[in-house]
Amino acid sequence: MSAKSAISKEIFAPLDERMLGAVQVKRRTKKKIPFLATGGQGEYLTYICLSVTNKKPTQASITKVKQFEGSTSFVRRSQWMLEQLRQVNGIDPNRDSAEFDLLFENAFDQWVASTASEKCTFFQILHHTCQRYLTDRKPEFINCQSKIMGVPVSSYPHPTSPSLILKLPGDDLVFLAHLTQVGKSKIKRHIRKQHPPFSG
Repeated sequence: MSAKSAISKEIFAPLDERMLGAVQVKRRTKKKIPFLATGGQGEYLTYICLSVTNKKPTQASITKVKQFEGSTSFVRRSQWMLEQLRQVNGIDPNRDSAEFDLLFENAFDQWVASTASEKCTFFQILHHTCQRYLTDRKPEFINCQSKIMGVPVSSYPHPTSPSLILKLPGDDLVFLAHLTQVGKSKIKRHIRKQHPPFSG
């Protein structure tokens, strides 16, 4: 079982939540922690996870999950409601970069993902989730590549191949032409896993 599958089963399933995506990260800058607060827990892996409740009305949240060295279990640390997310910074819109920042109402973290492609996939899912579940105050996505953000079909001036268009339940069509072939496959797999095929 992969780490992300284990996190989904161990952290979110018991609370009747569904994990939509996760990205393994580490801090770009060391956070100052009081000596007495360290607890001598040693090295750890950190994951930023996006989840939604199964019960209606659906609530989406972002959770920081850690796995400490020598342990096979995962620990839920910080959590924010998606409404608290104010800004998502992709750092550089002109090249693949694993770095990104998340700004919440009461927190700001600077991260680097394990790979640029993992960050790209997580950003795609995060952006779609914000559009789907937030009606009023949506977070600002800045310095993000077009392949991460996607381009609405309505804004594209020419007919496009049906293979490049993905219809999402309750949402507009999403144009995927700016994604690499690997990126297209990843985001389609992620979304279709969460939203089974439907008619219409």
